[in-house]
Amino acid sequence: MTDRVLDAMVASVWLVTELAVLFLVVATAVAVAARRLGVLRLRRLLGGGRVTAAFKGIVLGFVTPFCTYSAIPVLVAMLDAGVRTSAWVGFLLAAPVLDPLIFVAIAVIFGPLAAVLYTVATFTGALTAALVADVMAVRARRHDVRAHRLTPTPGRPGGDDPACGPDPFANGRGWQGWPLEVHDGVRYALGLIRGMALPLGVAAVIAAVIAGLVPRDLLVAVAGPDNPFAVPVAALVGTPLYVSGEAFLPIAAALRDQGMSDGAVFALIIAGVGVNIPELALLGTVLPRRVLTGVAAAILVVAVVTGYAIPALT
Repeated sequence: MTDRVLDAMVASVWLVTELAVLFLVVATAVAVAARRLGVLRLRRLLGGGRVTAAFKGIVLGFVTPFCTYSAIPVLVAMLDAGVRTSAWVGFLLAAPVLDPLIFVAIAVIFGPLAAVLYTVATFTGALTAALVADVMAVRARRHDVRAHRLTPTPGRPGGDDPACGPDPFANGRGWQGWPLEVHDGVRYALGLIRGMALPLGVAAVIAAVIAGLVPRDLLVAVAGPDNPFAVPVAALVGTPLYVSGEAFLPIAAALRDQGMSDGAVFALIIAGVGVNIPELALLGTVLPRRVLTGVAAAILVVAVVTGYAIPALT
């Protein structure tokens, strides 16, 4: 094995470990929060009309800046809670790409105007896709990922909703205090991780190998300023990659310095952070294929439109 392959394998081990820990923390927090709030309250908080629910989902995605991996436990809870389609679609699209840290980094690297335009473009794209999904009455009855479920108890006071089914986090008891609730939350999180372990491991290894072996010069060659199709090419090139937004931006800045056009860089950022093959593989354990295809298409469209719009307006 070459040194680069060895480095890529080491990176994959670290990535799997990081993602497992991230999943454990986020899923535990979601389970405990769902128990504390109650699923009916969660439905109400993310409820409202089509547009209102979409705004709430997108704002939740902005204030909880998750990559798609760490957003999945929240998405699972939202699907289990039966929140409105526009809310969970808005959250899923916004969480990885609408990040306060990404905004600050773009402002530093590309300038404040570019950061504002990026935010407006991604927010508008997420809102439009969420509203379209809601109008089309998209439903996502998630696949069984063998998550440990806190045993639902039909009829628990305040715990069930005839329209959406029983509270998936109900356990036949009231709030039992933080130690016991956190313990149950960890059990829920471990069950969720077990169901996703294989696709998560395979996806992380693929992502690390690609990130370690694909030369940057190749990206510049296929997505440079002289290529009129650089923006869509960059969006497609970004799909095999998995790097967090904050880690990806320095790479994007380096690619820009090497000659990649600004539009292609923005398309690469959005596609790489929002809809990459490793993350799609993991989302496939939660969402039906047609819904997954729609989510991927929506983010790619946002990536391409933003990639063409920002350079034209700056």
